[in-house]
Amino acid sequence: MIDLLFKLFCNFIRYIYFKIRYGNRYESSFIERISNKASISLFDKGSCILGQNIELAPLVDIQIHGNGKIEIGDRVYMNRDCISKLP
Repeated sequence: MIDLLFKLFCNFIRYIYFKIRYGNRYESSFIERISNKASISLFDKGSCILGQNIELAPLVDIQIHGNGKIEIGDRVYMNRDCISKLP
């Protein structure tokens, strides 16, 4: 139970960080299962929309460059070493 609460707390902090850093270019539910070792990076005017109940395993790397936009739907699981780089 404590492990679940810790994960929810970490995801809430990450959600706040991304909203402050990227503003409206990042949309997500604040209750997600995103590993601390997964990364999401938005460059230039890139944007990212994450659906509900997604899980990003460790070493998932999402990078959006230029005017790129990625939308990840509801109930999606991305396994380790999954890499997405959009121009």
